[in-house]
Amino acid sequence: GTSSLLGQQMSEWQGGALYCYNDAKFTSRDFQNLARIGQASKLEKLSTTGRFGLGFNSVFHWTDVPSIVSGDHLVMFDPHAKYVPGATDNSRGIKIRFTGTELANQF
Repeated sequence: GTSSLLGQQMSEWQGGALYCYNDAKFTSRDFQNLARIGQASKLEKLSTTGRFGLGFNSVFHWTDVPSIVSGDHLVMFDPHAKYVPGATDNSRGIKIRFTGTELANQF
């Protein structure tokens, strides 16, 4: 069904999923860097993973709406501003704090 979705336009994205696990939590800085993909915010840090911004960009070959659950947050990217409720040309996604809310019960 679609009653538990954030919006009806998300119904296209129900079904099979690719799930990847990493035991580290994203920091506030990590979330900021993801939101600014391709702007080389880590270029000076030689030992940093993802310093060229290409790694996360590759997920767009697999999905139009990559999503991340880390710590207390669910993040959904929507570069086309077509599927995630509230996504616009200026804000192409959503970050939701789900702990301590009823959101987890919705699914």
